[in-house]
Amino acid sequence: MSIRAYITSGKFRFQDPASGEVHECVAGTRFVIPERTLHIEEEHHGYRAVIGLSKQELEGEFVHPPEELEA
Repeated sequence: MSIRAYITSGKFRFQDPASGEVHECVAGTRFVIPERTLHIEEEHHGYRAVIGLSKQELEGEFVHPPEELEA
């Protein structure tokens, strides 16, 4: 399932583990995280966002700790 987000206030930071690039999303930022994309949420001090999911129902666990992810 992909995630679509629109930040309405605050700041959201996430890292692309493949490139190491950190993305900083502030109010007014719209972004899409494609299905099965590994990403790491950086420390943040709160944000508000409108979130949309590409599927109506989840197919199991949504968030996994790093040690459970495939290499």
